[in-house]
This record gives sequence, C-alpha cells and structure tokens, in this order.
Amino acid sequence: MRKFKINKLHFSISLLVGIALIAIPVSSILVRSHSAIKANKESVVTVEAIVQNSEVSPSPTEIPEKTPETQSSVITPPVNNQPTTNLPANNNVNNSDTISTFVKNGTIVYSGATLKTQIALTFDDGPDNNYTVKILDILKQNNIKATFFVVGRNAKTYPNVIKRIENEGHIIGSHTYNHADLNRLTPDQVRAEMLDTEAILDSIVGHHLPIIRPPYGHNSVEATKTISDMGYKIIDWSVDTQDWAGTPPSKIMEYVLKDTRSGSIILHHCSPGKLGLENTINVLPTEISTLKSKGYQFVTVPELLNKN
Repeated sequence: MRKFKINKLHFSISLLVGIALIAIPVSSILVRSHSAIKANKESVVTVEAIVQNSEVSPSPTEIPEKTPETQSSVITPPVNNQPTTNLPANNNVNNSDTISTFVKNGTIVYSGATLKTQIALTFDDGPDNNYTVKILDILKQNNIKATFFVVGRNAKTYPNVIKRIENEGHIIGSHTYNHADLNRLTPDQVRAEMLDTEAILDSIVGHHLPIIRPPYGHNSVEATKTISDMGYKIIDWSVDTQDWAGTPPSKIMEYVLKDTRSGSIILHHCSPGKLGLENTINVLPTEISTLKSKGYQFVTVPELLNKN
C-alpha cells in the first residue's frame, strides 16, 4: 500500500513537470506571435505613411519650375540660330552677348513692323539662268519688288542676271560667297565670305547693301558679332515655304496662309538643290494673287524695315 502511494506521488509530480514543460514553449510561441503581429502592424503603418507622404508631397521633378527663358516675352530665335560650343575664341565677343541680345538691338531681324499690311518676298541661293529668270518674269508680271540674297560665286557666274535683278528695282543682299555654314567658320573666315561677296557685287552693279542672310539660318554669337562689327543686319524669316525640299505647291500655300501676317518675311529659293524648284514657279502666281486679295502689299526688305 505504501509502495502504491509513493508511485502515485511520483506519477503526479511527473505529470506536473510534463505540463510545465509543455506550457513554457507554448507561451514563448504566443509571445513571439504577438510580437510578430505587432511588428507587422507597425510595418503596414509605415508603408501607408510613405504612400500618404508621396501623395501629398510629390517629387520636385514632377513639378517643373519655369525658367527665365520660358517666362521671358523676348522673341526666341529658331533652334538653328543658337550658338555652338566648338568655335575658336574671339576676344571681341562680350560674354553677355546672346542671340536674344542681337534680336533686341536689331542686328537680327525676323519680321518687320506690324502696323502696316506690308510683307516681303525673299529668294535665296541664286542667281541661276533658269529659275531666277522665271521668278523675275513672274514678279515683273505682277509689278512686285522682292529681295534676293545671292551667293557670291553664283553672282560671278551669272552677272547678267544680277544686273537684271538690280535694273528691275529689286534688292540684292548677301548669302555669303560659298553658301557657307557660318557656325563652322572662324571670324576671319566669316569676314572673307562677306568681303568676297561684296567685291563681286561691287564689280557687277557698283555697290552692295549691308544685309545678309546666313545660309541654313546658322549664325552663332561669334559669327553674329563679326557680322555686326561689319555694319550688317541679319535678315532671317518668319514664313518658311520649305520649297527647297520639293514641297508640293498646295503645302507651300498652306504654310504661307497659316503664317503670313503684317510684317512677314517670306522665304523662297531661286536656285535649285537636288529636287529643283518647279514647285516655286508653279505656286508663286497663286501665292501672290491670294495674298494681294487679302490686302497685303509686297515691298522689299529695306522698305519693310523702314519705320517711317
């Protein structure tokens, strides 16, 4: 009997020990589980906070700030007229000079005064003995004076066409001697292009006017400073017919009607590239009559820029 009680006691103690051993891991698991749940909740709150912050405070790159250029009311010249960075140094160039500076001071002109219904037809790259002659015929038939920006070497080849342009009351300006990209030239080379053209025109018609249209519309700050120092004005354009690219007459008319307004300078060509200029010859009579019917008066560039 005594032995039985001892065994029963041992059994009770063993049972209690077993229960205790089981309870300890379970409690640990419950503690760890609670901690994990708490951590997960904190993690979710942190993500939500990030999302909320990103919605309330977007990245600065998502809200571009206006630069002084976009705020300025100054006329922005075409992209092709922007200065290049691979040009030789010119000690005469003021660091504060920019293309916009030359627009403001009147060295670069894109259009004339808008107070009068005057516009100017201009023709580049000539002369030749084909398209230039046909254009002169059309202008004469319509009693219109225009401005021709001629290439010096072409003028040397076709002096009689230069004389006709002069004798019929049109204006002759420079388009450099070799149709040179002025952005690629040193200041001395720019001066040579202009002086050589002056010499040819002086030998043919006895004078030259200080107006130039840089080929391709390219004039860096350095080239513009050189041109300005020689007393020239740069005459660009406000209406581009893109006739040199073989643009169909209907498309040329679309460009002209869309962009022409009082003071406009219209760009055409009178000596062909690879695609010829039949489109120019075909569209010009219609272009002239249409613009006349809208009340526009055709004048030369110097007349257009005359503020009197």
